[in-house]
Amino acid sequence: MRDANIWLLKMNKDSSKHKADIYLQYFFNQYQLDDELDQIEVVGVADSESDIIMDFMLVTASEGYRSKNQDACGTWKYPNAGTVIALADGVGGIGGGDLAAQYFVKQISFYADKLQTAEEWRELLYRIDNQIFMGETTGIVAQIQPQKIVGASVGDSSAKIFDFGTVVDLTKDQYRKPLMGSGEANPIGFEYPYDTGFLILGSDGFFNYVKDKDIMKSILKLHFMDSARELLNKSRLKDGELWDDTTVIVGKWMRTY
Repeated sequence: MRDANIWLLKMNKDSSKHKADIYLQYFFNQYQLDDELDQIEVVGVADSESDIIMDFMLVTASEGYRSKNQDACGTWKYPNAGTVIALADGVGGIGGGDLAAQYFVKQISFYADKLQTAEEWRELLYRIDNQIFMGETTGIVAQIQPQKIVGASVGDSSAKIFDFGTVVDLTKDQYRKPLMGSGEANPIGFEYPYDTGFLILGSDGFFNYVKDKDIMKSILKLHFMDSARELLNKSRLKDGELWDDTTVIVGKWMRTY
């Protein structure tokens, strides 16, 4: 692995005030992942030692099968907006796919702390579709709020929840084409109750080659911090190469008392 970035969480307890403060150190702030990169994020909020600390953890792995990885993604955390995840898979063969994917993620970052509903995200994707100046891309945005997840998508990248043997495809109703950047994309919004289970976002380089039943079987056995990379590795050919640019993002709520 050429590069690895870890967002560290440190809890500092003040015995006199009985208060737990959480500090986040960010080592990652870019819109396009390197050809091979793993990322771990831990975020949380606590008011006192007796409170339950709800941490939403994210682990990301991305790798290109050519010299240039045309997948792009980003994650953002805000006190009032929750955690926002964006994933885009630029289309190869027509040129500019990587630029379209990067542009999509950058535009999501501008609104990550401003939108709250599936309909708002859907309207934003409509606007982005008409703003992309070169290339085409898939696009998913998912916003994790207390007790639910909302977002919108276009294309064949996917967002799914794996929980106790059940798989919920949040993006099952999305239109595969036209894509973002065509000026004719038709984003579909989604909203679903969410407080348990694994949230997995992936480009088609992952979900086209790893079946849901294999993901479910594996995710329960893997150490969380290794899960995105290990799942990505399951999409490889026998010679170790990938079928396509591949990105896997794994998220999960964690409770700490």
